[in-house]
Amino acid sequence: MVAQGVANCFSALMGGIPATGAIARTATNVRSGAHSPVSGMMHAVFLLLFITFLGRTASYIPLASLGAILIVVAWNMAEIKTFRHLMAAPIEDRTVLLTTFVLTVLVDLTVAIEVGVVLAAVFFMHRMANAVEISTQKKLIEEDEDDFVGHRSQYTGPMSLPDGVEVFQINGPFFFGAAARLGDELDQMRLPPKVFILRMGKVPLIDASGVAALEKFVAGTFVKGTRVVLCGVQPEVRAVIQKL
Repeated sequence: MVAQGVANCFSALMGGIPATGAIARTATNVRSGAHSPVSGMMHAVFLLLFITFLGRTASYIPLASLGAILIVVAWNMAEIKTFRHLMAAPIEDRTVLLTTFVLTVLVDLTVAIEVGVVLAAVFFMHRMANAVEISTQKKLIEEDEDDFVGHRSQYTGPMSLPDGVEVFQINGPFFFGAAARLGDELDQMRLPPKVFILRMGKVPLIDASGVAALEKFVAGTFVKGTRVVLCGVQPEVRAVIQKL
């Protein structure tokens, strides 16, 4: 996006019209198997060569055929299966999804993103308020227990873990960024563990993006031969994960 901004500055100096990020071409790029920014760079180079040397030839391409290509690209970008899947998400996520979708079609993508971000922020504050309200109803002081009696296995440190087992604890709401940190932690390990225990007892809420990121994380670890175990999931969080 920084490169896009710099390009817009030079484009305006030469009589061009500033443009936003090429989301349609990015989606096509990813679906074609692209895994790095190099694919976007090559796309820009090919487009420049095509406009420079074949610009006049391109003017003979029927607009109806270009329209048909755009329809196919737009249909693939829509991800109908994912759209239907998100209809099972909490009401806040569905509201953001539908609002952004309708505004993109009827108004403009930029407006849709702005409204979507504001809506997501408002719903986030509402969820956090509910989480605080739920937590304040719990006892502030737990009942005294003997430190050497009870379920000590839940609180054992990493020193007593067997080989091939790693534990990661999440404190706070589980959103997309939390799963990204999980992936970073796993990549930093020399050898992928056999079992990765994810303690979620202190996660008060999770949204659709968090569930999607968690699914992606579990799928990635499965390829490496690692089994993920969710531990201490709260009922509200469990309900959202099971529903999605």
